[in-house]
Amino acid sequence: MITYARQDTDYRAGGDKFFLEIIDFRRRELGVVENIDKDLLNTIYPGLGERLVNYYYKGLQTRLLAYVQSDQQKYIIGQALVSQWNDWFTKNLSGIILALKQL
Repeated sequence: MITYARQDTDYRAGGDKFFLEIIDFRRRELGVVENIDKDLLNTIYPGLGERLVNYYYKGLQTRLLAYVQSDQQKYIIGQALVSQWNDWFTKNLSGIILALKQL
């Protein structure tokens, strides 16, 4: 997921000629998140799976639709969802890492 976000940032700097690549990265990123077991993540760290789906995944979906439909409002909504995910993830990262190390 982090790799796709970094590549997306790199492509944005390249302008409109990379639009199709951005869409492709967004679709692949969604595919990765779709295959994650939300319930398993919730057992590793409380709320991790739920928040991944309800904020990150839905934000990615909404941003992808925004790109395809050229809808600025959808982009803003999608970006807000992803930002909420990033904020929560950052605040809980040390606990998540600790939980993963205990597996």
